[in-house]
Amino acid sequence: MTTLVFCLEEPSAKAMLEGIIPRLYPDVEVRYIVFEGKQDLHKQLVRRLRYWQGDAQFVVMRDQDSGNCHTIKKQLKSLC
Repeated sequence: MTTLVFCLEEPSAKAMLEGIIPRLYPDVEVRYIVFEGKQDLHKQLVRRLRYWQGDAQFVVMRDQDSGNCHTIKKQLKSLC
């Protein structure tokens, strides 16, 4: 069974997704990896993805804030 893994910048994103995802995908195993902000996400993302064991699909969620969304997406894609 494939696991859907959300890599999240902050705990509030987890709280929001926990209310939505089980209703949308009731038969899918879901895991949440919560980081301590943007810098922590960028710093640890590679290691967390590299050492994941099992069949999974990952969703990385990060706030845009005042950054350029295209630049942020390129940075995250290069990390993944």
